[in-house]
Amino acid sequence: MVRTLLAPMERVKLEYQLNRTALPVGLVMSKVLKSEGIKGFWRGNGINLLRVCPYKAINFAAFDSFRAIAVAASPGGKNEVDRILLAAAGAAAGIASVCSCFPMDVVRTRLLVSGGYQKYGGLRRCIQQMYKKEGPGAFYRGFLPAMIAMTPNGAVYYTTYDRLKMNRLGWLERTEKDRVIEEKSKSKGSGKVSKKDSKKIAEAAAAPPPPVRVEQGYMMLFGAVAGAAAEFGTYPFEVIRRQMQLRSGGRGDGMSAVFGKRALKRMTTTVRIIARKHGMKGLYVGVLPSVAQVLPSAALGYYSYEMFKIWLKVGDE
Repeated sequence: MVRTLLAPMERVKLEYQLNRTALPVGLVMSKVLKSEGIKGFWRGNGINLLRVCPYKAINFAAFDSFRAIAVAASPGGKNEVDRILLAAAGAAAGIASVCSCFPMDVVRTRLLVSGGYQKYGGLRRCIQQMYKKEGPGAFYRGFLPAMIAMTPNGAVYYTTYDRLKMNRLGWLERTEKDRVIEEKSKSKGSGKVSKKDSKKIAEAAAAPPPPVRVEQGYMMLFGAVAGAAAEFGTYPFEVIRRQMQLRSGGRGDGMSAVFGKRALKRMTTTVRIIARKHGMKGLYVGVLPSVAQVLPSAALGYYSYEMFKIWLKVGDE
């Protein structure tokens, strides 16, 4: 739902990344509208959903699993999770999701570049042609920069959100606990506190804080901040990945060109080409529409995820 809603911004971002347009955002949107109509902004969205839906499902589920391990290994429990372990949990979750969903990202990139649909004809034919002409390695082109980026991206994304969320929970728990103590204290009036009331106040102070949940608005705010921080910090790797995905190779390349030294050489070559043609600012082309898309995307994504956990009565918040 979130991706479909924000598909126009995704399309604008890809115009910068794949077709290297130098037009302002407004003119890019006008160009797409004139050439393809309103449907042009949702072109490729179906393919994107085939990638995003399992990606997000694996990502969130994996993070919850890895975070549980981090909590168990942290001396302070869930309220003071070790930062390094939490970052490792976020990175591991990102790696798990990228490994499983990367091929569809490559296919989508090939189709959305200028002339892609004319060249391949559609999703099925694109997959067939890529496999026939380039082999299975074609579906993992650009995988190396994606993996390099995913470690800090996942670490920043989940660490930022989790820290903001836990800080807010801590504040809410302290506030609720103080409220309970204050209500108990009111019973003393202007006179002396009875032994019974004193006991109740002491029990309220010693009792664990009542369960609370982060407000919906804060969920969205924390998700937006985490998404923007992660996106901006690792954006150059996304530009490099997209350019590598566009480059076709021979069937003899195999998987060695994806995971071996040749992949590293291709990545450094891509960086040099981008820097020579566009300067280092070329690594941030399209970053503004990308961050503009990530802000509501991450906010709504986290909000939806947390609300489903509440409705399904899962989680330990």
